[in-house]
Amino acid sequence: MEESSSQFTTDITMVYAQNTLQQREDLWVELQQLGAQISNTWLLCGDFNNGLTTEDRIGQPVTAREIQDDLLMFCRADIESIRLLQGVFQKFSAASGLQANKDKSFIYMEGVDADEKQAILNTLGFEEGTFPFRYLGVPLSSKKLTVQQCLPLIEKITDRVRCWSARLLSYFGRLQMIKSVLFGIQTYWAQIFILPKKVMKMINAVFRTFLWIGEATITKKALIAWEQICRPISAGSLNVINLCIWNKAAVMKQLWAVEMKKDCLWIKWVHNYYIKKQDLEHMPTPKNAAWVIRKIIETKEDLKRQPMQGSLCNRLKILQLQEQFSIKKTYLLLLPQYQKVHWRSIVLQTKIHPRFKFILWSIKGWSEELTWASRMARKKTGKAEITSYVFAMLIYSIWRERNMIRFQQSAFEEHRICREIVLQYTQEAEDNQSGSRHCIV
Repeated sequence: MEESSSQFTTDITMVYAQNTLQQREDLWVELQQLGAQISNTWLLCGDFNNGLTTEDRIGQPVTAREIQDDLLMFCRADIESIRLLQGVFQKFSAASGLQANKDKSFIYMEGVDADEKQAILNTLGFEEGTFPFRYLGVPLSSKKLTVQQCLPLIEKITDRVRCWSARLLSYFGRLQMIKSVLFGIQTYWAQIFILPKKVMKMINAVFRTFLWIGEATITKKALIAWEQICRPISAGSLNVINLCIWNKAAVMKQLWAVEMKKDCLWIKWVHNYYIKKQDLEHMPTPKNAAWVIRKIIETKEDLKRQPMQGSLCNRLKILQLQEQFSIKKTYLLLLPQYQKVHWRSIVLQTKIHPRFKFILWSIKGWSEELTWASRMARKKTGKAEITSYVFAMLIYSIWRERNMIRFQQSAFEEHRICREIVLQYTQEAEDNQSGSRHCIV
């Protein structure tokens, strides 16, 4: 559409989304491809199949995130641009019947004198908003992210811990919850911002307390330091993601986008206002840039310290996987190189139940026994498999019986434990149809 009075050209796309989640995900991929081909101002609007209630849509239930239907529109802070943008939106409203809710709509302006600001407010009829404000669940601010602004993230993780019956979970069950569910909650934030170190410590404290105590109330009770728990399994640990390193790897994806994807609107803005045809690898970090932009550019120093050859562009290409930036690949690159432990084979044994592995990992002072069991675990024979499994379950049974004697005054019965080990392994062998079966005599 072209405005005849000013030759102002705008591309408008009307959307009506389908019901299922997969169809809507496919739609967003198509819209991203379309957006890469558009050079004019682009107004994307329509019905994205978001509902006000769970009964509004056929198909999968509506989630709380889908109910939020927010839209940000950008233009120059002058009357002419405001009127052109308003005119385009009014034509869309006339065609679709959708109207902006003035009670929930705000305008944010910067670098505008009081008279022109008032004229813009009178033209639109919206209230003036102030920074910071929340958009799609994260705070938007022109200044550095504060701990106070990150509290909703901490509370969301803590609330998830409180709603679980954590006392019914084993140590390994809690570990899996941390790796999958709790870590996933902070992923969205960590891919956008460099989170403050204090926030990282608070999240780690929640993870640590949940693992060892099974509660949301933070305590310093821990059998093993959290930094050691975040090491790889080959280094004798549990391979929990290190949040600080993963955050750097995730933000480095934005550095890759600035260097590689120069057709995106926000990347064009960064190049026009801050990079200005300079070499990103050698240019200094612009002091007048927003703190988010500064942090993105500063991540190149972390990449330069890695044992990689070539320019910054070539190094970023090495971190690609099928022409897309790989956060996992970058995380493994940034992770320190730890010395491998000699007993890692027993922990890496796939036939051993994970619950037994956790207790086996946590024991100390059994170096000779662990060395012997690990040497057996490296063998591919049926005897070695049985030996590894029995050793791991025996350690677990001793730990469990010790707790029962200490807290429940239960009697220690050797024959019962031996029979339980035999029955447990036999059941595991029967359940694992793809694996080899061995008979215990």
